[in-house]
Amino acid sequence: MIHLKPISIGLLLLAIGLVARDASAHGFELQQNAYLNPTAFNLISNQPLLDNENVNPTPAPSGWNIFTDEFNSGSTIDALGSNPTNAASYGTYEGFVEQDGSGPGGSAPIASATFKILSPLYYSDGTGSAAQPASAGTYLQIFDVLTTDPAYIANPSLYPGTSPTPYNNGLNNGPYINLTGTTSFAAGFSVSALYFHELEKDLYFGAGSTQTYGEYGFAFDVTVSLLNPFTYQPMTTLTTAPMVDVFDLTDPTLDFNAESNPNGGDFGDDAPQGQQDAATTFIYDAAISAAAPVPEPSSFVLFSLSVVLFGVVAVRRRRTHHAAALARSSSNKAASNPFWGRSL
Repeated sequence: MIHLKPISIGLLLLAIGLVARDASAHGFELQQNAYLNPTAFNLISNQPLLDNENVNPTPAPSGWNIFTDEFNSGSTIDALGSNPTNAASYGTYEGFVEQDGSGPGGSAPIASATFKILSPLYYSDGTGSAAQPASAGTYLQIFDVLTTDPAYIANPSLYPGTSPTPYNNGLNNGPYINLTGTTSFAAGFSVSALYFHELEKDLYFGAGSTQTYGEYGFAFDVTVSLLNPFTYQPMTTLTTAPMVDVFDLTDPTLDFNAESNPNGGDFGDDAPQGQQDAATTFIYDAAISAAAPVPEPSSFVLFSLSVVLFGVVAVRRRRTHHAAALARSSSNKAASNPFWGRSL
């Protein structure tokens, strides 16, 4: 099947003229594992890396569904989002999914698609031993921007399921998510799942935030309902494994202090590679743990204790039953034989 991708002149000029961004950045490719009745999507990250070094970036461990990139190097006011105070933010539209028919399973028509946020917004600068939740007042606003693309405007039928922007045509009618450090889950909204750049992600800092030199990231998944390519009747619904997006801050004017932080806020370009790798690893571990939590140690302890206690009780019951049986046997023998138990 031929998959048509939208080409946006406006977004292309914005990317070239206003943003310093890795030219290879995109997101996750969704590849079916079979053409008819697929059972899973294979996820292919376009940038499965632990840092954004230009020469020798560190690859992420095998099996990690991670995409790394950078926020815009300067803050701007995004008129398409829900931004009543006209605050500036650091944005990116990289890191979402796109159906890919180049695999052996091809690509079946999409009936509907949506996504879910599976973790809080995490921050790390690569120090310490773990990522931290985003500080109070800091949030990542996520919304669909595909309806502003000229290719969508020319033929909306190519991208079914796309949601309007929050301020589309001056109306506050489109859905959005404000992802914070305390958000544990968000249901998301309808998407086309046909374009890597479908979702805008704008990072807003709260007053007095100190988390301005480092990286931010979160976990999400996508659920897609597919149609049978021959009958166009519902075929199956698949949910991806959790994916993690991580973005560097690259504004050199952020958090600048000549003595304690001479590199300012350009973490993606100036922080040592090992520090970037640590930050990405901390965020990935935290986000994946939140997306697929394991039972708390106390649960394991209680379960183990219950097994042990059940075993002890069972053994005691068997011993008690056996002792009682022996006592009855001895009593019966003594009653029938007057010499039972006596020394001759």
